[in-house]
Amino acid sequence: MSRFRQLASTLHTLLGPQAEAIADQHALIRRRRKFSASSLLATFALGYWQNPNALSDDLAQTAAQLGVHVSPQAIDKRFGPALRDALRELLRHALQTAIETNPRAWPLLRTFPTVQLADSTTVPLAADLADEYPSGGGTPGDAAVKVHVQWDLTSGRLVAELDAARNADNGSGVLDAPLPAGSLVLRDLGYFDLDRFAAFNAANVFWVSRAKANLVVFIDGQRHKLVDWLAGQRGDLIDRPIQLCDQRVPCRLVACRVPDDVARRRHEAARRKSRKKYGSGPSARQLRACEWTMYVTNLAASAFDAAALHTVYRVRWQIELLFKLWKSHAHIGAHRSGDPTRQLIELFARLLGVVLQHWVLVTTGWQHGRLSLVKAARVIRAFVPVALSVWGQATALATALERLTKRIERCRQTTRKKCPGTYQTLEIEQKRLS
Repeated sequence: MSRFRQLASTLHTLLGPQAEAIADQHALIRRRRKFSASSLLATFALGYWQNPNALSDDLAQTAAQLGVHVSPQAIDKRFGPALRDALRELLRHALQTAIETNPRAWPLLRTFPTVQLADSTTVPLAADLADEYPSGGGTPGDAAVKVHVQWDLTSGRLVAELDAARNADNGSGVLDAPLPAGSLVLRDLGYFDLDRFAAFNAANVFWVSRAKANLVVFIDGQRHKLVDWLAGQRGDLIDRPIQLCDQRVPCRLVACRVPDDVARRRHEAARRKSRKKYGSGPSARQLRACEWTMYVTNLAASAFDAAALHTVYRVRWQIELLFKLWKSHAHIGAHRSGDPTRQLIELFARLLGVVLQHWVLVTTGWQHGRLSLVKAARVIRAFVPVALSVWGQATALATALERLTKRIERCRQTTRKKCPGTYQTLEIEQKRLS
């Protein structure tokens, strides 16, 4: 089966038999008139994928393209708890469905079978949802949902889950999937975990993380606060083996002293963040940490020197660009109503849309080098009416997806001399090391 037929089959299964089974569990259709369970859920999923700001009129047009002719008022009456719960469950199924393609050859990263990024993004919600989705902001009555994502940059595979914003990133279940030996893991400080680093070492999985300001390390058998130890060093670059904390996790420290103007900007940002979050300024140790860029890793210096390591860690920014795409273009955090049920329905439908969009992206264009997520997203969203016109015809949908690949091929990043993008930077670094 071609990858296009496979995706067409997956889409029809999700919005067909799975949608029907989920709808039965939540009594979504009590008495069938025009909508079936699958056509109703497909209307919301495909409607918000095509237009993240869809109104009831727009959703009625989507339903008509699926062969269901209803008024906007009939759509509006569907915004209730049953639809909310069914969309939530359908989204959970979609987030656990892994669509992947043949590995993408990223410069400098070709030796790794997978390059796993993990992070989360938060969407504020109505205060009435604080019991179900308590916020992590520390203000009673605030509500927000956190979307945890793990993304493999080689195959494009993306898995995710929803959680209350108050819960820590490190507790996410998406982190527990085993990784092939030789994989590379890039995560932010919110995922700093000594036990996981030790497990990665044992499984021959490579990892890079920034170091915390209060990190305790063992250097030549002596226990130190890392930032205090760095303050006594004269050089601008430290690259040496260390052990992390009392667990003595072996790894490599790479610390680069930053220019004075960069340190000043970091000091100002640290003061603003600390006053906003705690009502007081940062500690002296936190300010000293701003004067260094600090990494801990188990990558060998012989393969990735300090400059290459910095370039590799910058790849983690790709997941931030993905979240920006979801929020700026798919508007997953936008709310037109203060009604909590309607907010969740729109959130779940928009998230379904971005998941389906990602499946199409992986299937049609992931292997292309300088692929622009933003340009591809625009092309794929414009493809939705084509998909609707052949919905229910698996062969025709697969053919339409295959034709889409020619348009995705043209969605390339612009080469920039002054501020090169990630792929371009990896190419430059690869040439330097060659």
